Amino acid sequence: MKKTRGFTLLEMTVAMLIMAIAVVGLLAGISGATRNAARLRDADRVAQLAQLRMNELLANPALPRNTVLQGAFDPALAGGMTAGWRAAVTEFEGRP
Repeated sequence: MKKTRGFTLLEMTVAMLIMAIAVVGLLAGISGATRNAARLRDADRVAQLAQLRMNELLANPALPRNTVLQGAFDPALAGGMTAGWRAAVTEFEGRP
């Protein structure tokens, strides 16, 4: 009898199963990474908006002292998120 070379159906099935497990693992890792990236992007956007608001408050010398100011960010600027800010304006000791 002539010996043929090749793969059996069982070997092909096992190879396809191993490949499927690897692909599912990679896709799960990619989806988790994109979720984390979106969460970090949103947090960074809100931090930049807060820094912008703080700079505006610091540049305004006419703010009332010993009060708490608060407001909401425009959802268009916050990427559709609901976000707000609160700042306490108080006196501090300067240089003697």
